[in-house]
Amino acid sequence: MGLGIMSKLSLHGTDFKSAPGGVTDLDWSDVAAALAYGLSPGAEHLGLYLFAGHEDSRNIILRLLTVVISKAYETEMRGEAMPSKTALGLAESVVVELSDRRRCKRCAGSGTVFVKVQRSEPAKAGTTKSLTACPKCGGVGVESMSTYQQARLAGLNSMTMTRRYLNARASGCRAYSAWLTELRDHLNAQFQSDDNTEDQTSH
Repeated sequence: MGLGIMSKLSLHGTDFKSAPGGVTDLDWSDVAAALAYGLSPGAEHLGLYLFAGHEDSRNIILRLLTVVISKAYETEMRGEAMPSKTALGLAESVVVELSDRRRCKRCAGSGTVFVKVQRSEPAKAGTTKSLTACPKCGGVGVESMSTYQQARLAGLNSMTMTRRYLNARASGCRAYSAWLTELRDHLNAQFQSDDNTEDQTSH
């Protein structure tokens, strides 16, 4: 299951019948079974929120991100604690940007696009297509926010955000991305395992 399916199995674009890559008749029960074991709490609750819209899971994600962001800030500032309200605001801005924003129009939420590149071998003149991270969204699949928008969501002004909290917020974004990667790889492995089992049964 690639990024295209991940973009369809989302809170804002659920379409269980038309996932690309030959996967059909995929429904919530399939996803729920695949989420049943083997995931970190962050990845598990991210899946529950993205696929089923569970608000309780969203709140858990916020709490986990708050811890990540607070620890990153404390390390960077050599022991200075981040105000809990600020940490929660930064966590909220991460979730809104990476989960709740509209899918990027250029890559349709996949995070990747095909671009034309010049062939390097003289014998093969012309251009070819290469898959690369979407330049519009930076490969995250959603419309990116400006620093001003990020700061506003966190209840900060953009100057304070840039000077004090940008690196800590980036740690939250990396944690979210790691959970998303873990979730995608886990679901992909589960569905491939199920497909292999069905193929063996049919022979």
